[in-house]
Amino acid sequence: MEKIVILLVEDDLDDREILSSAIKEVYPSAYLMEITNGKELCQLADDSNAPHIDMIFMDINLPFCNGKLCLEKLRQSARYASVPIMMMTTSSRGKDIDDTFESGATRYIVKPYSYIKILELMKGILANVKNFNSSIKDKNAYLWRYSV
Repeated sequence: MEKIVILLVEDDLDDREILSSAIKEVYPSAYLMEITNGKELCQLADDSNAPHIDMIFMDINLPFCNGKLCLEKLRQSARYASVPIMMMTTSSRGKDIDDTFESGATRYIVKPYSYIKILELMKGILANVKNFNSSIKDKNAYLWRYSV
């Protein structure tokens, strides 16, 4: 597997540790960066010396700056405009899904509650990370829902 850089933006420590473990298990050669709030992410988007990132997994409900606002800011940044961004939340409300895709999400992921489901999710997404098409906006084809 080739080396990729994945940014995980999650404020909840337990969720961050579980997601981080799953990413490392599925893609051991990935370099994983972690950010815990929206303010840090917005600063990264504004930083011209920020590192290259191949994919972003971001919680929608972040402290200091909502994930949807961060998503819009990233999409306005030349550096991150085409990076695949997977938005994660516990909400499966249609309006939340529509708003998130309108803000520029590549995928909308309803957070699974089992580690096995998280592994399945990561395997599906990370299998072709280098060929990932960030312009995919079909919410019906790319709405991932898992239940225990």
